[in-house]
Amino acid sequence: MATNIVLPLTITSYILLINIISVLSLDPCLRGNYKILTDLPKRSPDFAQDAAPICDRYLEEGWYSAPEYEIVASPPSIGFCGTLYPFWLKGELPDRGGTSKDMEACEVGFAADCQQTINVKVTSCGSFYVYYLIPLSLCNAAYCFEKKTNCINEVPKNPRVIYHNVEYTEREDTNVIQYNPVVNLRCDFTPLDDQTLFYDIDWIVNTRTIISGQTVTSSSLNKATLSTQLLSDLNIKIGASIQCIVGAKWTEKDKPCTTTSSSLFFAGIQVLTPMLTLERKGSATVKIRPTIPFATETFYSKRLRKYFAGSLDVTISFPTQIAAKCAAGSSNLCKITIEGITYDQRQKFADNSWYKTYEMEVHNTDNIAYNNNVKQIVLRMTTSKGGRNAADIFNDVTLPDININVVETLTVWKGKRCQSVADPHMRTFDGYAYECQHTGCATGITSILFENKEHNQQ
Repeated sequence: MATNIVLPLTITSYILLINIISVLSLDPCLRGNYKILTDLPKRSPDFAQDAAPICDRYLEEGWYSAPEYEIVASPPSIGFCGTLYPFWLKGELPDRGGTSKDMEACEVGFAADCQQTINVKVTSCGSFYVYYLIPLSLCNAAYCFEKKTNCINEVPKNPRVIYHNVEYTEREDTNVIQYNPVVNLRCDFTPLDDQTLFYDIDWIVNTRTIISGQTVTSSSLNKATLSTQLLSDLNIKIGASIQCIVGAKWTEKDKPCTTTSSSLFFAGIQVLTPMLTLERKGSATVKIRPTIPFATETFYSKRLRKYFAGSLDVTISFPTQIAAKCAAGSSNLCKITIEGITYDQRQKFADNSWYKTYEMEVHNTDNIAYNNNVKQIVLRMTTSKGGRNAADIFNDVTLPDININVVETLTVWKGKRCQSVADPHMRTFDGYAYECQHTGCATGITSILFENKEHNQQ
């Protein structure tokens, strides 16, 4: 009688089984879940076996990535790929985008290009592949890889320029501590799945490239920045149009073959009411909003134990037909003040409380006259000297004009007529009476019923 004997799993084999199941269940595309294959230059189909051939018999089983290389898809020559018996992959690699595929790897021998086969699992991770490799059965045998093109055809998604943060440098003397802020903008984008890639960034300001070849990785995206200090050094003021151009590359020294650009970012004070419609004798509201924070130097007085920071005035010049409540006497100048944020209140830079709308009410001061030749009025806004160091990009800047359309809403005269009767008794179309009962009226006095100076009519 045959006897079935069941051998128990040893602790070692049980742990090995658990490890294999754990490795296969992890996402192989995530960094830390795969190893980097070694000797990649020697694994090239153009590299002949040398005195130290590659032997993958002792390769540790698991997931491997080969940066800048892919496993060859056609049989190399025997004695190449840095070994005697190279292995190549039979069939097409899986489509990019996270798909996996079980494939056959063939050994090149003296008798055939596919003398024996083994199973290899390949997973696409978007811009790169990972391979589940097992040890080979003999020495002087190795997996064959060839260098890919230096071009990465995929580009990062959703590039945009955003406000990043404010950083301070500090200088101290006997009585005062001076804090100098610098505003940083960031080129924000969604990186590709391959976490080994580098990203090349160019910064364009007003169609001029001011930074070229700034390089970051997926773990240092916060370093893709442009500072107001650099803008100040280049004498660039607010109101600038800024964009970043980004592309992926294999190494830090490469240049990307394909790039993508962000939309234009307006760095300055945005006029939210570029055009206003204003009734005669009516009012409207001018609105502005900074797109980057006004960050000027802060002084801390050790004696007073208090922080001091300057402010920025946006001065509005008014034509005679328009005024604001702040105007007094013959002055046609009013201002909106943007207060500086002191060092001890710097949390406001982080919580974006600086990003707010400033308003001013304006009024039409035309009297109720019958000529209405002024149909459009322009308000001009300029900034004061409110910032120092990197904040001087806010100084002496003319903002976009505000166009005001004046609308005539007075309708009492429409459909009416003026008249003169007898000696005369005169009444205007808006109801005013002019009487002259004297014989021949008063000498040298003329009563004007209607006047249009533009057409020389009375």
